[in-house]
Amino acid sequence: MWQKQGGAANEMPHVDFDTEMVAAIFLDEGSYEQAPGIQRIERVGNTVTIYYKFFETLWSMLNPCSVVKLPRADGESVFIETTS
Repeated sequence: MWQKQGGAANEMPHVDFDTEMVAAIFLDEGSYEQAPGIQRIERVGNTVTIYYKFFETLWSMLNPCSVVKLPRADGESVFIETTS
Protein backbone atom coordinates (compact mmCIF):
# COMPACT_ATOMS: atom_id res chain seq x y z
CA MET A 1 0.00 0.00 0.00
CA TRP A 2 2.89 2.34 0.82
CA GLN A 3 4.29 2.11 -2.71
CA LYS A 4 0.84 2.24 -4.36
CA GLN A 5 0.33 5.62 -2.67
CA GLY A 6 3.65 6.93 -4.04
CA GLY A 7 5.96 6.11 -1.14
CA ALA A 8 9.53 5.15 -1.94
CA ALA A 9 10.42 1.56 -1.02
CA ASN A 10 13.57 2.66 0.84
CA GLU A 11 11.54 5.15 2.96
CA MET A 12 8.82 2.72 4.06
CA PRO A 13 8.27 2.95 7.82
CA HIS A 14 8.92 -0.20 9.84
CA VAL A 15 5.90 -1.71 11.58
CA ASP A 16 6.26 -4.66 13.95
CA PHE A 17 2.78 -6.16 13.57
CA ASP A 18 3.31 -8.35 16.63
CA THR A 19 3.24 -5.24 18.86
CA GLU A 20 1.97 -2.43 16.59
CA MET A 21 -0.84 -1.74 14.15
CA VAL A 22 -1.68 0.87 11.53
CA ALA A 23 -4.85 2.96 11.38
CA ALA A 24 -5.51 4.53 7.98
CA ILE A 25 -8.16 6.49 6.13
CA PHE A 26 -7.95 6.43 2.33
CA LEU A 27 -10.23 8.24 -0.10
CA ASP A 28 -11.18 6.78 -3.46
CA GLU A 29 -8.67 7.25 -6.24
CA GLY A 30 -8.87 10.74 -7.69
CA SER A 31 -8.22 14.43 -7.14
CA TYR A 32 -9.63 16.14 -4.03
CA GLU A 33 -9.82 19.59 -2.47
CA GLN A 34 -10.20 17.95 0.96
CA ALA A 35 -8.09 15.44 2.86
CA PRO A 36 -8.77 13.32 5.95
CA GLY A 37 -6.79 13.87 9.11
CA ILE A 38 -6.75 11.62 12.16
CA GLN A 39 -7.38 13.92 15.13
CA ARG A 40 -7.14 11.62 18.14
CA ILE A 41 -7.25 7.98 19.17
CA GLU A 42 -8.91 6.59 22.29
CA ARG A 43 -8.56 3.08 23.66
CA VAL A 44 -11.11 1.53 26.00
CA GLY A 45 -10.29 -2.09 26.74
CA ASN A 46 -9.48 -3.69 23.38
CA THR A 47 -11.58 -1.21 21.37
CA VAL A 48 -9.73 1.56 19.54
CA THR A 49 -11.75 4.59 18.46
CA ILE A 50 -10.16 6.73 15.75
CA TYR A 51 -11.57 10.26 15.40
CA TYR A 52 -10.93 12.01 12.11
CA LYS A 53 -12.08 15.06 10.19
CA PHE A 54 -11.70 16.47 6.72
CA PHE A 55 -9.79 19.68 6.12
CA GLU A 56 -9.68 21.92 3.06
CA THR A 57 -6.46 21.91 1.08
CA LEU A 58 -4.88 24.85 -0.72
CA TRP A 59 -4.37 22.74 -3.83
CA SER A 60 -5.79 19.56 -5.31
CA MET A 61 -4.42 16.36 -3.85
CA LEU A 62 -4.29 12.94 -5.50
CA ASN A 63 -5.46 10.02 -3.36
CA PRO A 64 -5.27 11.78 0.04
CA CYS A 65 -4.92 9.65 3.14
CA SER A 66 -4.04 9.77 6.81
CA VAL A 67 -1.99 6.96 8.39
CA VAL A 68 -0.72 6.49 11.95
CA LYS A 69 1.13 3.71 13.77
CA LEU A 70 -0.01 2.81 17.28
CA PRO A 71 0.32 0.01 19.84
CA ARG A 72 -1.53 -3.13 18.80
CA ALA A 73 -5.06 -3.85 20.02
CA ASP A 74 -6.80 -7.13 19.24
CA GLY A 75 -10.34 -5.78 19.50
CA GLU A 76 -12.53 -3.69 17.24
CA SER A 77 -11.43 -0.45 15.57
CA VAL A 78 -14.12 2.20 15.17
CA PHE A 79 -13.77 5.28 12.94
CA ILE A 80 -15.81 8.39 13.81
CA GLU A 81 -15.90 11.57 11.73
CA THR A 82 -15.82 14.79 13.76
CA THR A 83 -16.33 18.41 12.83
CA SER A 84 -14.02 19.96 15.44
